[in-house]
Amino acid sequence: MTESHLTYTNGVVDVPAGTVLQLRNFTGSPPLAASDLGDQLLAYVGNSSNPTFLCGIDTTAAGWFVPCAETCNYANDGFCDDGGPGAEFTQCAIGSDCADCGVRNQTRPPADRSYLPSTLVDGYSAVAFGHYDNNAYRGTNIGTIAQLRAAITSAANWAKSNSVVTAAINVMNAFEPKPKPKGKDGKDGKTLTHTPSKKALRDPNAARAEAYAKVLRDPKTSRRKEAAKNDVEYAAETAAVQVAVRAAVSNPPHREHEAPVPEKGVTDGPSDLNA
Repeated sequence: MTESHLTYTNGVVDVPAGTVLQLRNFTGSPPLAASDLGDQLLAYVGNSSNPTFLCGIDTTAAGWFVPCAETCNYANDGFCDDGGPGAEFTQCAIGSDCADCGVRNQTRPPADRSYLPSTLVDGYSAVAFGHYDNNAYRGTNIGTIAQLRAAITSAANWAKSNSVVTAAINVMNAFEPKPKPKGKDGKDGKTLTHTPSKKALRDPNAARAEAYAKVLRDPKTSRRKEAAKNDVEYAAETAAVQVAVRAAVSNPPHREHEAPVPEKGVTDGPSDLNA
């Protein structure tokens, strides 16, 4: 089977973020023609012989092809139902009842199926929602990149119907990507993070001291005294929370006969920061 490869090139014109491209915006041959049994649509950049995949959509009843899985409705019932060699029934796709049929070594998936590219993740950069003749996204069209990605790759946000009219009323004309919320350091979508050392994991005061030191070493935050102070406070809070969470998860409460660990002295941060 010859697969369609359609190409979109924006040339020298910048395309606004959120623009919805339509089939007429693409060129290529053979023309796009999805299988009646369902098909896959893969978006990528680069050459088709060495693509960098961006997203994938699967519209087959069985979803992305896995050589051996337990997706058969009759899996693990003691009977081989996948229709392959030695099968007792043909109720399911080959390779979908491996516990009963054994591992099926298939070098190629069936004609209507496709492997999910290893660089894509179902539910993050790919979606499969079963076989319908018409599918249209109906989720939110406003949000951050992460929010829109999560919404688009959720099968629950797609209208699925064998009637084109039912699906067509849900077609999105545009999306409105929003910037990530500003972090406490005032930068778009960024906050100061700090990973405590092993010593800091045992001593909250050491974690605070490390957080102070990290900020002082960062020229971007130490250029301005006020910004640096804010980052120090946030880093110290973050470190203290990390230590508290780790302590709560990994350290069981002291038994009554155990003496409590004495509290170490507080290590104060610098009293003044140079601009």
